[in-house]
Amino acid sequence: MDNNNINGGMQDRTSMHNGAPIQNGAPMPNGTFMINGVQMHNGMPTQNVSPVQIPGGPYNKNNGGMLKGILMGFIAAFLVFGVALGIKAISDVKGNKTVGDGSSTYQSMDEVYDKANRIKKLIDEYYYYDEDLNDIADGIYQGLIDSLGDKYADYYDAEELQSVIESNQGTYYGIGVVVQTDTETGEILVVNPYDFAPGYKAGIRAGDKIIAVDEINVVGMDLNEAVKYIHGDEGTDVTLTVRRDGKEMEFVVTRAKIDNQTITVKVLDNNIGYMRISSFDGVTLDQYKAGLEELISQDIEGIIFDVRSNGGGFYYTVVEMLDKILPEGKIVYTEDKNGNQEIEYSDANCIDLPMCVLVDGYTASASEIFAGAIQDYELGAIIGQKTYGKGIVQNTYDLGDGTAIKFTIAGYFTPNGRNIHGDGITPDIEVELPENLGENMDAYDKETGILKLEYDTQLQRAISYMNEQLGIE
Repeated sequence: MDNNNINGGMQDRTSMHNGAPIQNGAPMPNGTFMINGVQMHNGMPTQNVSPVQIPGGPYNKNNGGMLKGILMGFIAAFLVFGVALGIKAISDVKGNKTVGDGSSTYQSMDEVYDKANRIKKLIDEYYYYDEDLNDIADGIYQGLIDSLGDKYADYYDAEELQSVIESNQGTYYGIGVVVQTDTETGEILVVNPYDFAPGYKAGIRAGDKIIAVDEINVVGMDLNEAVKYIHGDEGTDVTLTVRRDGKEMEFVVTRAKIDNQTITVKVLDNNIGYMRISSFDGVTLDQYKAGLEELISQDIEGIIFDVRSNGGGFYYTVVEMLDKILPEGKIVYTEDKNGNQEIEYSDANCIDLPMCVLVDGYTASASEIFAGAIQDYELGAIIGQKTYGKGIVQNTYDLGDGTAIKFTIAGYFTPNGRNIHGDGITPDIEVELPENLGENMDAYDKETGILKLEYDTQLQRAISYMNEQLGIE
């Protein structure tokens, strides 16, 4: 699911190196400290595992990834899936070898610089239109990152980076939807509509493909540009035309202030606790701790964790959260290209309650770390549908001039050594939601937009599983 995930609001969150941290307000994980205002962990900049890239889609502002299009209607990208133009350009260069013999090889970067200078001189001398050096420079940097062939890699210019930072503050204005570009169709794919946010309340659902914004066709449009059309002032309306199950539908959404509430909790019948985790952001850890305390104070007998449509987030956020519920041992570990491993451990202090985890095809990245660890420790059943399968970690580095780059630095592995990249996590209990659910608006609560229990077959199965564990018939 990680592709062009710009935070218009899913989830790749960005931590910084040699610059201001993007993760704000979260307690420092064990072994984490600050250097010049930069969050560091064991001497390295913090990592994010978020954007997922959904097939045809979640994260990378360039490759059609998941614009963390939390659509604040906004851009802010990063840990759920480059620019379409950049990709096409690369494809054309690789596929059209009519100049020379097409076998150019470079022995040193000096040769690359020399050729770039020759190209620039030709542009200066013969190019018909005015040129903008800033645009040329950003294009070169973006091209360098695109050449890696890493769909989660990205270059953020000053405007984009500022949007990323703002979107990680926990509050912004928009419709509360995380989007990415579907790389196969060019449509804007909704990865995660935030609970209680305007988009979800209006009827926008994960898997919807936005094809027009206020009657402006956005298919094939650069994700950044598309998100700008969705973004707007608080209280104004935006009309989204979406394709769902082959049918076109229109939704009028009123933009609002979005407080990024990533954790919601409630107590179900028979004292079963329920916790919905919509993403693993900078604000999530504190909300998670408060949510656990609230549930435990109500004497719950067990807990259901719901990470459906959660495209990921900060690596160390999910590590800290798992430390509260896992027994002593490995939580997760990463391994870089040289075989160097960094292992995260939990202590012996943990809650001792029956539990289970709800997942679906949009559960990705940090969410899969969460579900995978609980599955490996056999603490409870994983219920729902097979997860997305993003088993790699990205880091974001501040370049010191208001811009930044992000690329993949390692793979991650569950406590038992599983790397689920490309495979996902298979549920212990597989349950599908009813067909054509997205067309039945009566299935959703009119105030919150949340799927009603009578239609949520996955949550129903989770409740029955918990009752079985508690010996309740």
